[in-house]
Amino acid sequence: MQKRPHVVFLTADQMRFDCLSCYGHLNVRTPHLDALAEESVVFDHAYCSTPLCVPTRTSIGTGRWPHTTRTIVNSNRRNENEWMWGVLGPEHPTFYEHLAAGGYDIRHVGIQHILSDPPLGERVPGATIVHTKDHEDYMASLGLARNYHDFPGADAIERVPIVDFENGRMIAKPNWASPKHTYPFPYDLAHFKDVFFARIMEQQIAKAGMPGSNLDI
Repeated sequence: MQKRPHVVFLTADQMRFDCLSCYGHLNVRTPHLDALAEESVVFDHAYCSTPLCVPTRTSIGTGRWPHTTRTIVNSNRRNENEWMWGVLGPEHPTFYEHLAAGGYDIRHVGIQHILSDPPLGERVPGATIVHTKDHEDYMASLGLARNYHDFPGADAIERVPIVDFENGRMIAKPNWASPKHTYPFPYDLAHFKDVFFARIMEQQIAKAGMPGSNLDI
């Protein structure tokens, strides 16, 4: 089999440029991502295709504008109109299918915000896909609450003001309040969703035999 380069795609929810210190002397430190940036191409003038997360991720996943894929809203599966305008149809393939067709072994860990019909798992049979339900099952296997709605003390949590960032500096947003699930995680942090995903991703990288991956799996 022809040897192919490994492709690692990292994405985060709502990570603006001022959340990364490689973009300047901002009031934030991201040393590991800065180290990656030193070996990479850093785009100083990059813009998302739309200010909404699902349409933007769909643009990244397909290489197409939102008005082309008709994915222009953050879809709510309970709302027929939003489903019509927030879900990627089967006529638009994603890079997952393209890479799989090229012989790549597809592994996805974390929230998957390209809402598609058919879903990603059916688009790429045999792919390893780990997402929120897997974390919920993991929590249940430990006898812990599956999601934040059921966490101990969740009903007693009050909404509190939240902040935004401007060039790395925290600023208050008038009349903005957190959702009720914004409070300290009640269990050991090893069980936190982000930590769970990071741990699984490390294992997947090691299984893929990437250079420098010597993790105990």
